[in-house]
Amino acid sequence: RYRKMLVNLGDYGYEPVRPAGACRAEAPDSHHHKPHLSSAADHAERPPIRRTAVRSAASPAICIACAPLPPAGQPVSGLPPLGAGRESSDVSWYGSLASLEKSAEWSAPAAVAVDPATAASRRDLRLLLRTARRSFPDLRAAVLLGSEGIAHPELMVEEGIAVVLMSQFGSRGRPRRPAPTGWPCRSVQWGLWELLRQPAATGSWTTRLFGGSSLAGLKPGRLLALDVATAAGGHDAKRLRGILSQLGPQLRAGSLLMPRLETLPELISSGSARQTPGSILRAA
Repeated sequence: RYRKMLVNLGDYGYEPVRPAGACRAEAPDSHHHKPHLSSAADHAERPPIRRTAVRSAASPAICIACAPLPPAGQPVSGLPPLGAGRESSDVSWYGSLASLEKSAEWSAPAAVAVDPATAASRRDLRLLLRTARRSFPDLRAAVLLGSEGIAHPELMVEEGIAVVLMSQFGSRGRPRRPAPTGWPCRSVQWGLWELLRQPAATGSWTTRLFGGSSLAGLKPGRLLALDVATAAGGHDAKRLRGILSQLGPQLRAGSLLMPRLETLPELISSGSARQTPGSILRAA
């Protein structure tokens, strides 16, 4: 009787409450949906779900290590190994015109040093740059000594200079091109990039240990232009060896890039650097 009553009520869409132990035989074409209960066989057929941790690939830090050439023009010995054939090729050497000519046998200089005291006029600056590029046609960078800004940026562009390393920016002009985020550089003259240098930290090892290190600014995706020189601006082989020893493990691990100074425009144009939001016309 109970089974017959269930059939009659089911025709009208009702679902009566069944007592415990009672079972109902459903027709294959039943209108009611019965949730699927997974069995042990179903779990055995499904492959295990493997969860892979997604890691965001951080951009490597970039360090341009600049150093003045030795006054005698002799190669620097005892540099720590950075890789095959990379002991001195990664250092951006700079110096006066006389130092460049003396070191031409063992190193390709990256920049010529410009002293505002001796190259203040347009004539003297043009003569210095033209003589340096006549001896070294691939020379495309200059290092501005002292704390003053560039006096004649358009003249440097005319003489083939594309990058100038300096201590501080001048008050002249507005940026012509957007600089990468976190990079201490700007372009107020078309074809010329100005880059701020950071002197190598001096002091005891305890000072460098507790936040005084020159390499504290090395962060993923950021650029650090390091000037390894004495307080008077001379060559410091001991400090240079120490800096390269600290950079060596990061270079071999691939978390650090060490390009030369003259390659800064190519680094910015390569697209690997994060650009500041805004178009070039808006920045101009």
